Amino acid sequence: MAEFDIKVVIVEPGVIKTGFGDGATETIIKRSTGGLYGRMVQMVAKSIKSTYGHGTGSDPQVIADVVSKAVASSHPRTRYAIGKFAKMLIRMRVWLGDRLFDRIILSQTR
Repeated sequence: MAEFDIKVVIVEPGVIKTGFGDGATETIIKRSTGGLYGRMVQMVAKSIKSTYGHGTGSDPQVIADVVSKAVASSHPRTRYAIGKFAKMLIRMRVWLGDRLFDRIILSQTR
């Protein structure tokens, strides 16, 4: 996009207090509970609810603030990791590599 003088910025949110957890779990349960992946779907839904429930996320305003900051900047950073667990998860993925990181994430659904 540089050819067109367009700056691309990546915002990588961590856990943010939104309706995502409820919406995601309702959808996967409705579509997959009775199928071959039923047991796994129940475990993933439980993991999502524990991650996104009980006030564990960051306020959505942190995302709005970083987007505003990036838009207003003449030289925005390429990447903004913001919100609870965002930086930690990125560092884990880099240090551990994709396979081990994926195994750890999947272990949380058991």
